[in-house]
Amino acid sequence: MTPTCVLCATPLTAENRSIEHVIPQAIGGRLKVDDFICRSCNNRTGTDWDAVLVSQFAWFSRSLDVQRERGEHPAIPITLTDGQRLTLNSDGRLTPKDPALHRTDDGTVVSITARSMEDAKSILNGMKRKRPDVDVSKTLASATPGHRYSEVPMHLSIRFGEPGPSASIVKTALAFAHLHGLPAPACDLALEFLNDKGDRSAFRMQYARDLVEERPANRVTHILGVHADPISGIGIAYVEYFSFQRVIVILTRSYVGPPIQVTYAMDPEKGEELTMIANLAMGSAQVDELPTPERVNYAHMTAALNDALPIFIDRNEARHRGQIIDEAVAEGMAAAGASEGSVMTSAQQEVVLQHVNSAIAKRMVEQAYASVAIDRVLAEMHREGAFGIGTQSS
Repeated sequence: MTPTCVLCATPLTAENRSIEHVIPQAIGGRLKVDDFICRSCNNRTGTDWDAVLVSQFAWFSRSLDVQRERGEHPAIPITLTDGQRLTLNSDGRLTPKDPALHRTDDGTVVSITARSMEDAKSILNGMKRKRPDVDVSKTLASATPGHRYSEVPMHLSIRFGEPGPSASIVKTALAFAHLHGLPAPACDLALEFLNDKGDRSAFRMQYARDLVEERPANRVTHILGVHADPISGIGIAYVEYFSFQRVIVILTRSYVGPPIQVTYAMDPEKGEELTMIANLAMGSAQVDELPTPERVNYAHMTAALNDALPIFIDRNEARHRGQIIDEAVAEGMAAAGASEGSVMTSAQQEVVLQHVNSAIAKRMVEQAYASVAIDRVLAEMHREGAFGIGTQSS
């Protein structure tokens, strides 16, 4: 029997068959499923559903330096709570979205803040067309690269239950069930959800208790699970991203077949599969008690985020420390007249060491100052509305 696309029912052939990442590869997914959806639906849902979900997790992915199977994380725009617009780059650094020119009252430009030397050169060349006396080379020679901590928190918004992200999660649940013996066509409630033909209460939040046994310390996880019980007829899937977004998808209430209980877990930071167990055994009444997004207990959600967030901050800081030291070594070698791969003299080594020590000392001062900013980021993320609920309008 020729398999068909579970979303549009088109027969799958060599020309239109696609291999689907069960978890979006942009947030570290490795597991794949075939004979599931056609290439057209794969492309459409990747743009309309997965990309929206991925954008919500952008800061978390960058903080962990999530390992993608291919390509780099694209730069994305972010907004601070005071309205400043920045760009979050693939290496986790923030740069101004637009260059800034600082002028005196008479309009004279006294300083330029640019994203890079290339941007600064472009701005200066533009100024030179109006002011031929501008010395581009001399001005660039006086430019100094630098970094600083923002005193303003970043606005992070994860809206549970909104159409795109929720559809992506349900598609992941359906793909994982399909992969483990619960055929997608039998998951009537999940399919109705994706096709906007039924009750959207199939999407439930799971925060009242932790279903995962023995979570590994100091690791962030993606976890998938499927439980199907022929006695109760209940078939459900569990989708957890970055240890804190935890969703139960009701696949069907009329399951017929052998019992299914399977868990898949991975560490998106290292791209490693983990051995973990999610205890999903629950009856129809317990499933009915799970809240939909608009009814979820906000305190329970925040507690899950509180457990995971220090790991993201620690990884982010560790990577930034490494970047600071790498830059200090490069600057020190340039100042000492040493080239990469050469054998340095004692005097050159001393110059490099001075640059590194200076960078570390400056970093310690910045870190002490930044602890206040981090507290403000936490407060902003925990404020209702920043980490909140979004629902599909009917």
